[in-house]
Amino acid sequence: MMDIAAIYRLVRLIVWDTFPPVASLREKMLSRGDNIGYLFKCPWCMSFWVAIVALCVKRITPKFWKFISEVLALSCFAGLISEVERMLNSRSLQQK
Repeated sequence: MMDIAAIYRLVRLIVWDTFPPVASLREKMLSRGDNIGYLFKCPWCMSFWVAIVALCVKRITPKFWKFISEVLALSCFAGLISEVERMLNSRSLQQK
């Protein structure tokens, strides 16, 4: 479960997040207009490659991956909880 959440977080960071260094790289890759660029707008496509890299890192350096995956998974869960809270707050404001 930790690895799944970590991979989800990485894919989200690469495909959607607005973190400036990643967003800049994504825009540069999208402007290529080729299959590599397409990966940066397709979460399903990107998740396959991120999972392969994650699995390789996990097999080569399991302690490093354990730390990184825990950080990414906690970030994932915190972000999802924040999103649920935002949605609940939005609904309660609409009902008033």
